[in-house]
Amino acid sequence: MQQAQAQVDGLQAQIDVQTSQVSSQISHAGAEASAVQSARARLALAQATQNRLTPLAAQGFVTREALDQARTETRSAEHRCNRPCNRLLQRVRPYVAWRLCVQIWRLQKPSFVKRSAICA
Repeated sequence: MQQAQAQVDGLQAQIDVQTSQVSSQISHAGAEASAVQSARARLALAQATQNRLTPLAAQGFVTREALDQARTETRSAEHRCNRPCNRLLQRVRPYVAWRLCVQIWRLQKPSFVKRSAICA
């Protein structure tokens, strides 16, 4: 009976450790989700800037350099959008990261990247 109780206590301790680890991972995931939203906002701004400058450059009102800078900022913002999910995949258990990436995908639905690139 004592041996069985010791096993139960050991298993309960393992459950407590796992629960604590999952709670920590969820906390990290929340921070990463905030980073995704921030990156998406920066991307939207970069895309809007590029969209405004493109016709102006065609008419000669904006320098080619300014348009190139806007395009570069858009590409950079696209890459920054992928970083938080990549960090999630490295930090937390795969099933937790995958579930969170799918939720982010459903909320954000970025047009510039395939779902498999975010949550592969």
